[in-house]
Amino acid sequence: MQYPWIEKSNRIFTGVLIGQFVLSFLIAFFTGTWTEAFVLGAAILAVPLFLIFSQPFAAITRHSVGIAIQLFATLHIHQSSGLIEIHFEIFVMLAFLSFYRDWSVILTSVIVVAVHHIVFFILQSQGVPAYIFEQSHLQFYILIIHALFAVTEAALLMFVAKTSLREAQAGLQ
Repeated sequence: MQYPWIEKSNRIFTGVLIGQFVLSFLIAFFTGTWTEAFVLGAAILAVPLFLIFSQPFAAITRHSVGIAIQLFATLHIHQSSGLIEIHFEIFVMLAFLSFYRDWSVILTSVIVVAVHHIVFFILQSQGVPAYIFEQSHLQFYILIIHALFAVTEAALLMFVAKTSLREAQAGLQ
């Protein structure tokens, strides 16, 4: 369906994604992670922007945005060597997805976050230079705490998205 809020959300997320790309370079200025910022950032940015402009109302477009905003958050976490404060970006981006009023996009996004945290936790624990937490916070219980917060927020946001969708559909009628 071609709801007006999807078009508006796509415009918002075009700015958000470009902002996250720029933020990658700001972080790189302090951490020397220029290659990651450019190569990974450009790859993350390309797909959702292409879909926003070529298939603005397709479900795959919304899901690609939900994935990309979290991939940018994971890039920023990695660039900052797991700085705990950068994890706030995950929660902010989950909340932004409410604009789409599509609970499944929030679910997709939180699954990406969960997989990223588990995989990077394992990699970092094995000494691979892939960062999820600062070295002093590389503890399993911290991973569980992060997961519980993310899943709780996502569950609430999915409920809000479903409710908001019903209300908006009623308003259109």
